Amino acid sequence: MNKSSFSISLDTHNVLDYVAGFALIGGPYLFGFSDIYTARNTFMGLGALLIAYSLITRYRYSVLKIVPVGVHMAMDVILGIAVMGAPFLFSYDVLLTRFQYAIHFVYGLAAVGLVVLTRPKSKELIVSLEEGEDYEQAA
Repeated sequence: MNKSSFSISLDTHNVLDYVAGFALIGGPYLFGFSDIYTARNTFMGLGALLIAYSLITRYRYSVLKIVPVGVHMAMDVILGIAVMGAPFLFSYDVLLTRFQYAIHFVYGLAAVGLVVLTRPKSKELIVSLEEGEDYEQAA
């Protein structure tokens, strides 16, 4: 399989954003670092933020169509980098096990990878969404 043959649709990205948001919120409890206050709150805050900006992005499964898809994708990349850098930025890296530390990188790389693998439906869709048209109208 060549590199360009695997991609996911914008609709799939949309659904995975909500899954990822809830995975971030539940991650500290699932992977045993909920007792590390800063780590827990970072994951929960970033998960809530991901869900919030997904709810207002101009794509199919959102409540308000405010944020352009391109801006959303940039925010996903920033969020992924923030998840990976959080242990150092907030100085809780020494409190994590190697596995818990790796979880931060897995979550962060998944966020960035989701952006890289997402293909817009068409060039026209991107243009129309950036001009303020709803996803349903443009599709």
